[in-house]
Amino acid sequence: MTSRPPSLRWRLVRGLAAAQTAMIAVAGLVIFLLVIKATVEFSNGNVAYESQTLETLTQSVARDRQGRLFMRASADMAALRAKSTGLWFVIRDTHGQSVSEGTPPSRIRAALSLLPLVESATFDVAGASSTDNRASVGWVETDAGRVQIAFWGQGPVSAWELMRLASPVLWQTLLIIALVAVSTMLVMPLAVKRGLRGLDTAAQEASTIDFHRTGQRLTLSEVPAEVAPFVTAINDALQRLDTALAKHKRFIADAAHELRTPVAILTTRLSALPAGPLRTRLMEDAVRLGALTGQLLDIQRLDSGTMVFSRLNLAAIAERVVLDLAPLAFAAGYEVAFETDSAVVHVDGDEVSIERALTNLIQNAISYGGRQGTITIRVSAAGTVDVADEGRGVKDSERERIFEAFHRDSKDGRGAGLGLDLVQTIMRHHGGSVLLVPDTAAGACFRLVFAAAA
Repeated sequence: MTSRPPSLRWRLVRGLAAAQTAMIAVAGLVIFLLVIKATVEFSNGNVAYESQTLETLTQSVARDRQGRLFMRASADMAALRAKSTGLWFVIRDTHGQSVSEGTPPSRIRAALSLLPLVESATFDVAGASSTDNRASVGWVETDAGRVQIAFWGQGPVSAWELMRLASPVLWQTLLIIALVAVSTMLVMPLAVKRGLRGLDTAAQEASTIDFHRTGQRLTLSEVPAEVAPFVTAINDALQRLDTALAKHKRFIADAAHELRTPVAILTTRLSALPAGPLRTRLMEDAVRLGALTGQLLDIQRLDSGTMVFSRLNLAAIAERVVLDLAPLAFAAGYEVAFETDSAVVHVDGDEVSIERALTNLIQNAISYGGRQGTITIRVSAAGTVDVADEGRGVKDSERERIFEAFHRDSKDGRGAGLGLDLVQTIMRHHGGSVLLVPDTAAGACFRLVFAAAA
């Protein structure tokens, strides 16, 4: 059992997906680092410190039993005081109570009276050139109620705090990247499929290539440039096959034409011999040789498409063929019976081809009918012709193969195996069929079914 070949389409999809995933990962990392860098550099690199300080002050402010504001002792406050340089803060509630630490610059102290009007801001005092004259202020909700915190200072910030500050922008960026990635993953198989559509077309065309249909080529216009040389090579190979097949057919046709005259002379000379079993056998062989020559010519005629269709009387054609072959059947030891439901049974077809099909079936009955009994040719009003013998019939194992070209009886081995295949080809050209009638009492019965009766 052969394994299924790998899919080029999915190999491309997987490769592109892997490349894009790597690019997205690199882009995400670069964006993350840029966001961190921007966070550090923004506002002289103090944004992270401000956020961390404001959070610590908010968590540390409280009220005592008398309702006064005070700063709880905590590890976070201790760490803030330890790492900060120039830290000061002023915390006031809506009633004017306050708690403070450190000394604000003089210009900031002068502006503190205006800060209750400010919701939140980070500002520089006019005329100040140093960051020491900068302050951050904002109203926040704490355990002590709503208070305004004004503060400033400088100090190091942990990497975790930087990541926390950058996380909103980072998550938005990652969401956009994820949406782009998912959209691309969904669209990519469709895009690859569209890009390989030319290959699908070529594959479908290749599946229709047949021995009996020459001149077929694979479409090259929509095939990707990388595969075009391969398709071109296939088309060149098809051209060589067509050329060789044409030469082969010409040789067969020429040989068949050349054989007709010698076979006719041989038949004439054999007919002059004294009557007897030897003469009969030789005449049968000569007729079989003549039939083979005719079959080869018929194959050429069918391939060239020179059949001429007209309204025909099937009963008359069958009767004429029976009269031509009856002497050969009588000499081989058979009786011949011709039956028809009507003197006129109309079908549309090529007269020469129909004669050849009937001739092949009757000669087949003569060859395999066991040289005894009756060969019956029956024409129905529905447009069917039965040719039946009383021989040993067709084995079940042979029924599926008897219409194959070059298939011969496994025991007899006579003939070229073209007769029934040619009959089948002729009937297909007529839109009909030939079949082996099942469950006959004795022998074999072949039936021609024309389009009018199909």
